Amino acid sequence: MSEDERAYLDFERIRNEHIDFYKDYTSFDDFNDKKKECFFTDNLKIFSQYIYLINSLRNENIIDMKINYSLFGMAYEFLLKICALKINWDEYFESYKTNHRNRNYNYVKEYVLADLDNKLSSEQYQRSEEIMTFVQLQRNHFVHNLFKGMDHYAIPKQMYELIAVLVVIYKLSLPKEVVAYIQNGINNNSFSHGMDFKEVGFEVYTDKLSDYALDIPLFNDYW
Repeated sequence: MSEDERAYLDFERIRNEHIDFYKDYTSFDDFNDKKKECFFTDNLKIFSQYIYLINSLRNENIIDMKINYSLFGMAYEFLLKICALKINWDEYFESYKTNHRNRNYNYVKEYVLADLDNKLSSEQYQRSEEIMTFVQLQRNHFVHNLFKGMDHYAIPKQMYELIAVLVVIYKLSLPKEVVAYIQNGINNNSFSHGMDFKEVGFEVYTDKLSDYALDIPLFNDYW
């Protein structure tokens, strides 16, 4: 076969195929409860693996804040979108597929906060908004900026606590290994010296986190 006759891959064609695929949501038409359950399971696996990566990097002493906040940002966005679909699948999914601007972190943050306003105390709600907004700031900064960065010793505990709050409120079952990572993230980032944030009663939720632990391995195809 001559060089002119040989078939080659075409990046433009592949890119267009991906664009067309990403625009087409017809496979979600008439999405029944069983399919939704599988969808949540699949995406909670992805969220769980983000938490695993964050924990693994810390155990390997690779605690670069750029990597840490980038992973936390992706984990939070996944988690918030799962929560939004738990709140109202039809409403959130319709807004997601019809308006590209509704697919970002800020939109889903506001969507979930609107629901939490009816479930949390005023102090808990304010702290939730503050944590989500800080995660958003750090994720956006570290993804785009290689020149400088800033961290704070008291923030990790807050991020893990809010994850626990969301898991409990929206009844999201996770592998017990991941639940342990979240609990360790709360406990191992507690401290007796230095200023801390005022407690807002998140322990009402964090104390119930173990109720949502599944006795299954993290890397298992069958949840």
